[in-house]
Amino acid sequence: MKINHKTVFCPIISKHDNGGGIKSTIQLLNGLSKRNKNITVLMRKDATFIDKFEKEIQIYFFEVEPIISIKKPIHFFKLSKWFNTFLINHDLIDAIIFCSDRPALMLLNFYANKYPNIVYVSRGNNYNNFSAKLLVKFVMPYIKKIIAISQHQLNVFNESIKTPIESKVIFNGLVVPEETKKPFQNEIIKIAVVGGICYNKNQKQAIELIHHLGNKYRLLLFGNPFTDIDREYLKQLESFISEHSINNVDFMGYEANMDILFSQIDILLSASLSEGFGRTIVEGMLHGIPVIANQLGGAPAELINNNVDGMLYDGTTENLINCVNNLAFNAEHRNLIIKNARYNAQNSFSDKKMIDEYISFLNL
Repeated sequence: MKINHKTVFCPIISKHDNGGGIKSTIQLLNGLSKRNKNITVLMRKDATFIDKFEKEIQIYFFEVEPIISIKKPIHFFKLSKWFNTFLINHDLIDAIIFCSDRPALMLLNFYANKYPNIVYVSRGNNYNNFSAKLLVKFVMPYIKKIIAISQHQLNVFNESIKTPIESKVIFNGLVVPEETKKPFQNEIIKIAVVGGICYNKNQKQAIELIHHLGNKYRLLLFGNPFTDIDREYLKQLESFISEHSINNVDFMGYEANMDILFSQIDILLSASLSEGFGRTIVEGMLHGIPVIANQLGGAPAELINNNVDGMLYDGTTENLINCVNNLAFNAEHRNLIIKNARYNAQNSFSDKKMIDEYISFLNL
């Protein structure tokens, strides 16, 4: 059956859905499918989230292992050629080719000029490496539209690429939970950082914070390292903890269930040095958890109205300590922040609003 140009085709490289980007992509595709849009997905055979798609979504699988690495050029070009053949054989040339991450966009490379409806969602923080330079030369000139998940992210893209492309900021949307957690129910106040263990997530500052605050507080670090560089960073964190005899930090690993995660904590901390969006920030706001975020991280300053529905700190540990103490010892202010956060997040970051904006921008 020939697919018309209003079909949305989305290649997905990820094996797991343990990142905000892939979670948002799945949610968006499901939402579009529920609105009776034709959705086709190409994914790994060993992906762990196949069952999370709506049954109306057409799913195909890579026949060549989707390793996107310029360090393996022969494999990469074999994969890219297979991908191009797949698009032709399935009459997807005129579909809206929706690339929700840079690896998916890289699959198009030398064949990008064949496709009139390439749409790219900008999530990455760096467009200056070698793979990005290849994209600038061979793919970016043919992108029809760019969607950024925050103004900060769009600025990062524009500063690096300098290619005029029709663009729009569309925040990620989330499903609103029915119940919220009531924090500060225990003697020990639990502060959490949620995200992969890596330099950019800045768990080091969170550990420095808990070292200053003392044993009335406990730090929960949710997430795992992904790369060798991340694992080296984890070793540095563990060495710092050992050297300073810190005994109130717990490495919790990855927790997929946000209800379980947020039931354990009192304050959510985003210490990230840079965030494309900050999905866990909005999840915390919706779950009734007061959020403190690093204003130097870019996007968090777009999600939080300081001292209204969350707190922003100036990047220093000293200011971060003041924010924590404010939430811990000023119950009236804390409760107002929690109330405002849930209300504002429901109105600004709902999945309905996200899907409406995608449909409008893509003319679906």
